[in-house]
Amino acid sequence: MTKFNLKSLIKAFVKMDVAIFIFIFLTIGSIIGTIIPQNRTLEQYQDQYGLLWGEIINLLDFDRAYFSAWYLFFLVLLIFSLVACLLINGKVIYKQIFKPIAIDNKKDLEKAEKLEFSSLKDAQKHLKTEKFKLEDNKNYKSIKLEKNNIVSVYFKYKVTHKIGYFATHIGVLGLCIAGIVNGFFGFRADVDLIEGTQTSKAIIYKSDDERYLVKLPFTIRNEEFSIDRYSSNIVKEFTSKVKILDKDTNQVLATHNLKVNSPLFINNFGLYQSSYYENVNNIQFDAFNLKTSSLKSYQAKIDEPVDLNFNDYKITINTFNKNTMLPNAESTKYKEQDFGYSVDYTITDSLGETSVFRTYKDHPDLLGVGFLDENGQLIFKTIPVGIENSNQQMLNLFAGMLNKNNHSKFKQDIAKFVKTLTPEDKKEYLSKLIHALEIYNQLNINFIIRLTSIDYDQVSGIQVNYDPSANIFFASSIALCLGVIFMLYMRLKKAYIIKKDDKIFVYYI
Repeated sequence: MTKFNLKSLIKAFVKMDVAIFIFIFLTIGSIIGTIIPQNRTLEQYQDQYGLLWGEIINLLDFDRAYFSAWYLFFLVLLIFSLVACLLINGKVIYKQIFKPIAIDNKKDLEKAEKLEFSSLKDAQKHLKTEKFKLEDNKNYKSIKLEKNNIVSVYFKYKVTHKIGYFATHIGVLGLCIAGIVNGFFGFRADVDLIEGTQTSKAIIYKSDDERYLVKLPFTIRNEEFSIDRYSSNIVKEFTSKVKILDKDTNQVLATHNLKVNSPLFINNFGLYQSSYYENVNNIQFDAFNLKTSSLKSYQAKIDEPVDLNFNDYKITINTFNKNTMLPNAESTKYKEQDFGYSVDYTITDSLGETSVFRTYKDHPDLLGVGFLDENGQLIFKTIPVGIENSNQQMLNLFAGMLNKNNHSKFKQDIAKFVKTLTPEDKKEYLSKLIHALEIYNQLNINFIIRLTSIDYDQVSGIQVNYDPSANIFFASSIALCLGVIFMLYMRLKKAYIIKKDDKIFVYYI
C-alpha cells in the first residue's frame, strides 16, 4: 500500500499546470457570472431560459456564481496553491536576492551575446553606463571564476525582478482572499426610495420567499429624482441626487448624483443607480354604461378588483404605464412615439370570463385589445375605436345608437346635433359612430372606460453593495500590477567580464 505523502501533495499544488487548471475553473465561473444575470428568481430564469435550464441554473447556483460553494472552493484551492508556492520557493527567492548570482555553465556562456573591449577599464565603464552593478567576487569560489576566465560578475534588476515574483503571487493571493471574505461577509442589497424620503435599511433578496433586512451604518436620502430623454422620448439617463447622512448626528457625509455609470463609494459600501419605477397609490377612472347612458366614477389600486355595479362586471387594473411606446406611422425618423399614460386592466363578467384591455389617458379614441401571442406572452393591439371616451355628447349619442328599442329618439338627437356641423365634419362624425358600432359589437362590451387621474410616486431603485475586503482588493491589485511590471520589464540581467588570450569580453546572459 502506498503511504500518503503530504509533502508530495503540497508540492503538486505548487506546479504551474495545477494553478492553470484552477484558473480555468475560476475563469469559467466568472464568465457564467457575467453572462447570466445574477440574483433573480427561479421564475425569471425559467421565463428567459426555459424550464429545464432555469432549474439547472438554480440547482448549480449559477444565479449567484461569485458566492456559490463551487466558486469559493476553487478560490480556496488557489489560495492554498499560492501560499504553498510562496513558502516552498520563498527561501530560494530570498537567496537569489541576497546571495551571489549563480554563474552560468560554460555552454551557456558560449551561446551568450558578447562584446569585445580594448581594456578592462572600458568594459567596466560600459557596464556602469548600462546601470549594471558589480557583484562582490569574495562571494564566489575562486575555482569557478578561474575555470570560466571570469574577471568580475555584474547584475541588473536582481532585486526588483524577484520582488516582482513575490508581489505577483501576493497580489493574486490577496484577490482570492478578498473574494473569500466578500463571499462570506459581503452582501448585495436593494433600496427603493421615493423622492424626498430617506432610509437606513436595505433588503437582500435571496428569492421570492427568502428576504433579509439589513441595517446600514448610514442613512440614504433621495433628494431629487430626474429622467433625461432623447427627442424620441426614449429614456437616456436617470439620476438620483442622494445625500449620505450620519445616523446619530444627521450630518451630511457625502452628496452625489447617482447615475447608472456613476456610483458612489463610501467606506466599504458602493451605491449604484440600478432602476426606477412608478409606485401607484390611487387610480381614478370613469365607467360609462352604454345600456343606461350613465357615468360613474371609481377609485382603484393595482391588482385590486373593483365592482362596476352593473351586470356583475368587475375591473382589475393590472399595470400602470407612465410611458406607452407605440409605432409612429407619421414619422419617418422615429419608429415609436410616447402615447403617455395608460393602464392595462382585466374585465370579468358574471360568468367568470375575462378580457384584457388598455386605455390611454391622452388618446381617448384609442383602445388596446390584449391577446396572447404564439409564445404565450400578453401583447396589445391598439385600434382606433372612433368614440372619444372623454366626449360626453358623443357617448350619449353612441349609447342611443346602440339602443335598438328607441331609435326614433336617437334619430332626433343626431339630426339636431349634426345641424351644427359643417358637411365635412358631419361626414367624419357619423363615420366615427358607425366605426365605433362595428368595433364594440365585435368586442361584445357595453361600457367605456376613461382615465381621469393617477396618483403615483416616482421610486428610485438603488443597489447597495457591501464589500468588507475592498481595501484588500485595491492593495492586492496594485501589488499584482507592480509585480507584473517588475517581472516583464525588469527581468534579471547578468553580465560577466571575461579575459581570454589577453582580450577583454563582456558576456550578457
